Amino acid sequence: MKTFGLFFLLQFLMFVLVTLNFRAIAQARYGWTIFTDMLISAAQFWIIRKVGASAENLVAWSGFVVGGAAGSSLGIYLSKRVFKKIPAGEYAQ
Repeated sequence: MKTFGLFFLLQFLMFVLVTLNFRAIAQARYGWTIFTDMLISAAQFWIIRKVGASAENLVAWSGFVVGGAAGSSLGIYLSKRVFKKIPAGEYAQ
């Protein structure tokens, strides 16, 4: 269960960040885009170092898959609250 939890958390975090990043890009929010890009890069570096030999485990794979789906869902929920809809024509140039 520890392995599943770790991989769930890693992928959950990554998908929350990616979803927030996509929304920031879509709404041309430069500051949020840069911030989420940096967090994604830092998380990827840490994940690569952490995963190592555990990645061949079916439990680890399951945690990654379920964590990704849950992370995307939370990312959509959070991004709808963080990035309020910008009226058409008011995007940053």
